[in-house]
Amino acid sequence: MQTQSTEKFLTKPLIIIYITVFIDLIGFGIVIPALPYYVEGEAFQATPFEIGLLFASYSLMQFIFSPILGSLSDKYGRRPILFFSLLGSAVGYIFIGYAFALWMVFAGRIISGVTGGNISTAQAYIADVTTRENRAK
Repeated sequence: MQTQSTEKFLTKPLIIIYITVFIDLIGFGIVIPALPYYVEGEAFQATPFEIGLLFASYSLMQFIFSPILGSLSDKYGRRPILFFSLLGSAVGYIFIGYAFALWMVFAGRIISGVTGGNISTAQAYIADVTTRENRAK
């Protein structure tokens, strides 16, 4: 006879992690379709190659800094790294919003990419706060 676990799956830490990742991915998802139109305009006059570099810079920084954020989260804790990475992503997006030159858009994308590598930290935090039985859920 199987015993039902009375332990709740969606605990407060998990909900906070899901909201953090949701905010991070929504911020990324909103920028993707609008960015080419934003930088092609009169203010920036970006070429298609520069637009491609804008997209690549975010992904490259995320690729490089995701393991670094993971090791920092092992050293200093998951919650502070998730907080500062979410804060850094917001700073990057604000930087893009107030940019008056193309290099500032690049800087904002790079900042967002550096701090946007928090998905692995969020996954590690989920593994930390869930029981072995609920981890596969």
